[in-house]
Amino acid sequence: MSTQRPTEGNDLRQRTFWLIRLRWLAAAAVALGTFVCARIFHMPVQETLLYTISALLFLYNAAILTLLRRFGDAEHGGREVKWVIDFQISTDLVILTFLLHSSGGPENPLVFFFIFHMIIASVLLSVWESYLQATLAVLLFGLLLLAESTGLVSHHCLKGFIKHCRYEEGAYLGAMFVAFAITIYLVVYMASYVAVRLKRAEEAQKIANERLREKDRIKDEYVAHLTHDIKG
Repeated sequence: MSTQRPTEGNDLRQRTFWLIRLRWLAAAAVALGTFVCARIFHMPVQETLLYTISALLFLYNAAILTLLRRFGDAEHGGREVKWVIDFQISTDLVILTFLLHSSGGPENPLVFFFIFHMIIASVLLSVWESYLQATLAVLLFGLLLLAESTGLVSHHCLKGFIKHCRYEEGAYLGAMFVAFAITIYLVVYMASYVAVRLKRAEEAQKIANERLREKDRIKDEYVAHLTHDIKG
């Protein structure tokens, strides 16, 4: 068992670094997208708020990178690194919700980006942790719809991109929320189903390889003893 932990720890660390690299791209994409929409297409987007979100993404990502490096190598490859992955996905969902609120809410096509996070969670986390992330995503999106439709927070309509805002259409928002929740949970179910079976197949392959190595070791020892006896 102890021989597997460093490998698993290094694998988790590599996955976390992969998430960090994706987030650098996401932060740059938010800043670039804001500039293009505001300065080229002259859309009335919330520039200051969106640039602030982009800056927070950069700072938050740098903090995660520093934290991960402090953990050291494989000896912290289990619980701590997995906590970092869980924390990253949860924080990303919150940031994505604020990003949507700042750029059209339910009218923004970026709402589909929730699906990417669910796939990532299903691959990197356990099944129950993936469903917790799915529940968080559904709650955040539901709160966004409720807050904007009831006037608790202002709605920033994407004028110039859509003909009319739909944040006050209760039936549409209700149907969208139900479809969103079903989609999120189905994505987690299917992605987790595939991920679990791939992990089991990988573990079975590792066990088979270990048994083959053990058989080779026993064979080599037998040949060595036999050779020694013949020479003797």
